[in-house]
Amino acid sequence: MPIFFRSFLLLFVVCCTLGWDNISIAENKSFVIKSRVNGEIITNFDIKQRESLLRLLNINYEKEKTNVKTLLIDELLQKQFAQSRGILLNSKEIDRKVQEFMQARNLNEKKLRDILIKNNVQWPSFENYISSRLLWKKSVINTFRNEAMIDEHHLNLPP
Repeated sequence: MPIFFRSFLLLFVVCCTLGWDNISIAENKSFVIKSRVNGEIITNFDIKQRESLLRLLNINYEKEKTNVKTLLIDELLQKQFAQSRGILLNSKEIDRKVQEFMQARNLNEKKLRDILIKNNVQWPSFENYISSRLLWKKSVINTFRNEAMIDEHHLNLPP
């Protein structure tokens, strides 16, 4: 009888190990490096998150799949430019921009989070989308403030 239990236990451990290996392999496939930008990476997960967010916001980048990847590369370069100049965002600035986003769409935070969850967009991906635009704007203003012939009011007008 003890031989049967040992054999059963060994077989059970081997089956569980194989099962967990398959799960971990499947999870690792969702994070494949698609691009490197000066040491920072963009994964296929980042690209899928941004595609989902753009689709949710009715922004059409689906003509070519490389457009979203190029957009993320540009954002990383902009972020790196800002960091090289010592320009950073604090949490209050990001929260204020998220509040403006919600007010423009008549949403509260719970509704926004529910919509993002339904569309498989994670909150950090949404915050990254919001903060990347805000950081670039702040970088341009801080870098070219003295040479600009346009005031901040005109800079904030819609295109």
